[in-house]
Amino acid sequence: MAKPFPLQTLLDLAHNRSDAAALDLGVVNLRLRQTEARLQLLLDYREDYQARLARAIQSGLDSAGWRNYCEFLDQLEAAIAQQRKLLETSRLEVETGRHNWQ
Repeated sequence: MAKPFPLQTLLDLAHNRSDAAALDLGVVNLRLRQTEARLQLLLDYREDYQARLARAIQSGLDSAGWRNYCEFLDQLEAAIAQQRKLLETSRLEVETGRHNWQ
């Protein structure tokens, strides 16, 4: 009868932890890509909205319309700032996940 490897339990545990860390790294990488995509969407939307504002100004924009555009752009800027913070958090999570996996 073959004698079991004395450290097999520890080796199995190390493999399981490595597999779990790799899975976690995949999840945080996906979250990072999604956060980057959302930020790009917001940036593209801001650019489009600014172009609309420029066209509206050329067509003659009243003060209420100007105020609405400005308020919406302010809200959009706040969303972009928040998304940038989320992106930084996601990058840190990926770095931590990469470290845990290694």
